[in-house]
Amino acid sequence: MHPRTALLAALPLLCGAQDVPTERTSHIGRYVGTISGLAAPRAVTFDREGRLWVAEGGDAATSARVRAFGLTFGEDGALVSSAPLEARGEGALLSPAGLAVDTPGNVYVTDEARHLVLRLSADGAVEELARAGSATGAVIQPAGLDIGVLDGADALVVSDAGNGRVQVMGLGDGAWRALPRGPLVRPVDAGIMADGSIVTADAARQRLDHFGPSGAHLRAFSDWGSFPSLVSTPLGLDAIGSLVLVADTENHRVQAFDPAKELPLAYRFGVHAILPGEGEGKLHYPRDLAARHDGDLIAVPEPLDDRVQLFARAPGAEPVEDTLRASIGGPSAHFGPQASASGQFLVTCSPESHKVQLHDVRFDDPVKIADLFGYGTRLGMLRGPSGLWLDDGGETLLVTDAGNRRLTRVRLEVKPDEPLAQMPDVAVYEDALDFSRIDLSALPGVNLAPGTAPPIIPGAVCRLTTPTGPVIVVADRGSGALLAVADDLQPIGVLTAGDDWRFGAVTGLAPLPATEGQERGVAAAVDGAAGPVALAYLPGAQPAADEPAWRLLRGEATDADGLGGRRSGGIVFQGDSLLVTLPLACRVGRLRLRAAEDPAGEAGRRELVRAPGFGAEGLGRAEFLDPRGLAVLGDGRLVVIDHGNHRGQIFGAEGNFLAGFGSRFYTAQLRR
Repeated sequence: MHPRTALLAALPLLCGAQDVPTERTSHIGRYVGTISGLAAPRAVTFDREGRLWVAEGGDAATSARVRAFGLTFGEDGALVSSAPLEARGEGALLSPAGLAVDTPGNVYVTDEARHLVLRLSADGAVEELARAGSATGAVIQPAGLDIGVLDGADALVVSDAGNGRVQVMGLGDGAWRALPRGPLVRPVDAGIMADGSIVTADAARQRLDHFGPSGAHLRAFSDWGSFPSLVSTPLGLDAIGSLVLVADTENHRVQAFDPAKELPLAYRFGVHAILPGEGEGKLHYPRDLAARHDGDLIAVPEPLDDRVQLFARAPGAEPVEDTLRASIGGPSAHFGPQASASGQFLVTCSPESHKVQLHDVRFDDPVKIADLFGYGTRLGMLRGPSGLWLDDGGETLLVTDAGNRRLTRVRLEVKPDEPLAQMPDVAVYEDALDFSRIDLSALPGVNLAPGTAPPIIPGAVCRLTTPTGPVIVVADRGSGALLAVADDLQPIGVLTAGDDWRFGAVTGLAPLPATEGQERGVAAAVDGAAGPVALAYLPGAQPAADEPAWRLLRGEATDADGLGGRRSGGIVFQGDSLLVTLPLACRVGRLRLRAAEDPAGEAGRRELVRAPGFGAEGLGRAEFLDPRGLAVLGDGRLVVIDHGNHRGQIFGAEGNFLAGFGSRFYTAQLRR
């Protein structure tokens, strides 16, 4: 590049706000620096002073919070320093998902796990602007935010993902209104364009939607896939002039679209960061993005790599692709978030491909023998697998689907004990329960007025044996309840009655070991401020007289195994041990189930006591990055889904490493 050209390219960064060049003469995509050492950054925004605000999900040592960083650039436009300036919201956040800053400097943040929209002021005040619910001004799993001018007034735009809509709150009067839904299913971010129109990203439909200033739906564009102009779970977007830039999360790239054009793709940049910690423009699950107000700089957070990468404007119509790294192929094979085993079989899922993998586990390493499901809306297709349960020796599979809001039952025509073989036609998709047709307030045990219940968003699932027959338990992400469903897929009610029917953000379920031959409830991994594990009992079960219908078991904040952590993952019983993955601590926590000492001599009482767990953050054996699902094989081996490292690991009864499996191993230690 000619030196004069290089200087011109750097001028926007050196001189501050400039007229934004058109996409025909320049683009965003020139890597200029990385802010490292963050704690799972999940959302970003810039304020009017050019400071970068980052919402961090936290780690084993740091709670979720929002921090501001002052950015300094050198003469060549590269980042020189990123000094932290202030923090807000520490202790008030669990799972931040969206971020915005108004002109006076108030910070707005969503907490998707606690169903909150919060305003954090500079004096430390925390104000709840919206809480859980389905009425206007209430939210379920709120996600991305944006601030702009709508109808001539400053407004906060909220992606109300769980309710399938976008809401607007006037910053002057605090009044809420819901925009027309149009075709939206799960909008996870929204951005206000220069002309007052709104573009949304729908993570269930894998579409981008353009709404006019009046809220009328103008068009939908893009679709699911990895080819240019297609997207795979877009989780963040922001507008620059006439363009909207999209964090194409599972394609590991950023794409720029012009919604007004028939062929909207303007350009794209980014390739998959394959090596651990690889960056400098290579992306690894970008979760959000934000543009500085002059349009010359964007920030892209990557929670799995604990960093935010910065990209500046450069001349030319499109970034130069790295042809050795860029490829057009299938989605990358991360495992997660759930796993389940029965008989000689194990099931895992790949969120990127919307497929469930069936493995034969008679050998040291699981061998995949079939791919089930795929992306779509018909029976036998998924738009976001959220829970798995394998039963009956591998013959019955239950799969929950948050995007389609349903539970699907599959009959697997497996052939136990026969020689290992591929089984492409093993699945018969029998029936499904459509939760979008179920009013939660109409179920027994739910204390809600008719028509006020949040939508049911199915998550973790398991199946129990009871004296009256099998019962399916489904964690509802919308309400925080545990739903009981009969084996004919008819809803029964919730697992508890009275006022205590909400558990919170349940991430995993495991049947309690049988007492006198009967299973009477489940253990649930629950996200929360103290990292609780909940024990829940089925309706009609008779716990001891002084035992509540459900109770929480909490670890101490100083617990070395991390049971005092704020985030949970999968959960499973292995013999007399209850194991829980702790994603932020990168560990597997352990509790021992034992008979309780009861002075009254009452039989059947059990308690859980802490015991040593295992694991650490890293890439080697018994090291994890964002561990999630758990499953116990028929011979007692434990499977841990090591989501961030693209693999599963297998352990013995005491946490001793045995083997690893997956399509991509980052470490030589796990290669055979």
